[in-house]
Amino acid sequence: MSRGRPPLKIGDHGRIASKATKNGGIAGCRVRDLDGVVRQVRVIGTSRQDAETNLQEKLKGRDWGGQTTASAIDGETVMSVLAEYYLGKLDESDKSYNTRRRYREVTERYVVGDETFRGLGSVRLREVTPGRLQGHLDGIEKAVGKPTAKLVRANLAGMMRTAFRLGAITSDPMTGVKVEAKKADEVVALTVDEVFELRATLRADKVAVRQDLADAVDVLAATGVRLGELLAIQWADLDLGAEVPTVTITGTIIRKKGEGLVRQTHPKTSASRRRLQLPQFAVDVLLARKVNAGPTVDDVVFASSVGSLRDPTNFRDQWRAARERHGWEGVVPKSFRKAVATLLASDDMSESAAQLGHAGTDVTARHYVAKTTVTPDNRAKLQAFATAKSDD
Repeated sequence: MSRGRPPLKIGDHGRIASKATKNGGIAGCRVRDLDGVVRQVRVIGTSRQDAETNLQEKLKGRDWGGQTTASAIDGETVMSVLAEYYLGKLDESDKSYNTRRRYREVTERYVVGDETFRGLGSVRLREVTPGRLQGHLDGIEKAVGKPTAKLVRANLAGMMRTAFRLGAITSDPMTGVKVEAKKADEVVALTVDEVFELRATLRADKVAVRQDLADAVDVLAATGVRLGELLAIQWADLDLGAEVPTVTITGTIIRKKGEGLVRQTHPKTSASRRRLQLPQFAVDVLLARKVNAGPTVDDVVFASSVGSLRDPTNFRDQWRAARERHGWEGVVPKSFRKAVATLLASDDMSESAAQLGHAGTDVTARHYVAKTTVTPDNRAKLQAFATAKSDD
């Protein structure tokens, strides 16, 4: 006894039927929509083949209310489709543009795969196992390093949680899959004297002054802000005439695909939007700068030589040249951020974290503050080595 046609899954379509007509061609098929109802879809074309092509395009662009991929994802779905859905949701999130861009880059290259790296794009969700994922991450770590492998792991974890939430898998295969943490390098920070000497040397360097490095470094040292945040400071963000002069960090400079440099109207994270009190040397630099300030894009304080947004990459190149001229090996713009963090952390780690725009103290302590263990006062006990034992 015939059992009839197998039921279509939501989002799937049946066999495409087409034929030539007097005026061209017609093609059609059955489609099961999100409400579970099977409907007929038909299109015409200049020929039978053209009609089939038009039908395929219509099916791709069919209005699913933004839910097709979610409804259609199941154990037979391949990883590339899940990745597309996951990245689409990521684009709707409040993560920064640069974070979303980086997540998309590593997912498309190392999860889906491209011509340079064999990914998991054609693996079905029912075929995804902890062992397969661990082996994939191990291969990435060996090929390109631990930091990229950790980022891929974060994306895979997000994808698998999504698949589990949608009911496509019954357990999370990322459980137990890990990239072993790299032992954190010891933080090395510039001392107060080193920053003072470096600033003075930079002021005497005609090339550095002409390239507008000296003022910028002064404000970096006075605030500990990120380079992108520094270059995004607007004159409206400064209150230099107040009893306690301040700068409010309201944005950052990023490079957007198809647009170039833009001033993003919010910094890296919500904790990064902060008002910082300025020491007098920074106030003096900014007041002097304001006297000669011309028009700039977005009214930024540290613009390029032609008034446009200043490229952080170009700034780093100019800094690198200055560093080589003066033998400041290993000193980068971020070094001033570490110097500020270490100086402030000597009193209170939470003050240091707040200054840097960190939500908590963990990142500050682990990556920005040079550690010096302070021991108990043992002077009296140690003095025993220099004290003669009394005679009995």
